[in-house]
Amino acid sequence: MVLQPKVVHGRSSSKITGKLSKADVIREQNIAKKESKQASESAAWIASRVQEMENLDGTGLEKCLQVLSRNPRTREASVGAELRVYRMHRLLREWIYSANPDSPASRDKYSLLLMRLIKEVWEIGFSTKEMASAIMSVLITLGFSDYVDSLVVSGSADDKALSFRFVKLVKSKTKTAVYDFMRVQEHPIVWQLRLFGEFMDRSMDSQADARVTFKPDAWQREVLDAVDQNMSLLVVGQ
Repeated sequence: MVLQPKVVHGRSSSKITGKLSKADVIREQNIAKKESKQASESAAWIASRVQEMENLDGTGLEKCLQVLSRNPRTREASVGAELRVYRMHRLLREWIYSANPDSPASRDKYSLLLMRLIKEVWEIGFSTKEMASAIMSVLITLGFSDYVDSLVVSGSADDKALSFRFVKLVKSKTKTAVYDFMRVQEHPIVWQLRLFGEFMDRSMDSQADARVTFKPDAWQREVLDAVDQNMSLLVVGQ
């Protein structure tokens, strides 16, 4: 979310002093109450959905998640992020109790699914302390601890607990992984090139631009600037 500066209209003294008028204070209080109510309702909703999913097996869980993804409430950052962390939790449990958890095929399958979910949470841009801790434990377990700072969204100030207990992956005292078989057996960059290529972020300093309907990269904005200036261009694609 981008914070916008407050605009004060009219001839209120607040424009000069910087203090909120009585009407602005009441408006801010109403907005805060509305947001608090929505957050409370969303927390209750996700807790209820998680309780329902706890009784579902792998196939049933996937179908339920697909149905939930069409619910407008899942577009709320807090709900969308927690659903994905819950999906990580269930994948980890499935991996631990699978027939051959230490096989290369299992490691490839689950590490890819987990990292895709971590990327989705990062793209949502929302986290709580417990969410951040859970994702951090997954990265440490997979052997991607060097990427914690760039992939873990800092927890919000208004923190709340997850509606479920995330599977324990890291030992409290030593901060080492509980399940050694989950560690990727190659350098993270090699792993990305082999498995994560199609999911990697290909943007290069992309930003919104009113001239186009997508977020152009830096070089694309330079091209647009040149077009606006009626300059000649030669664009080579490969």
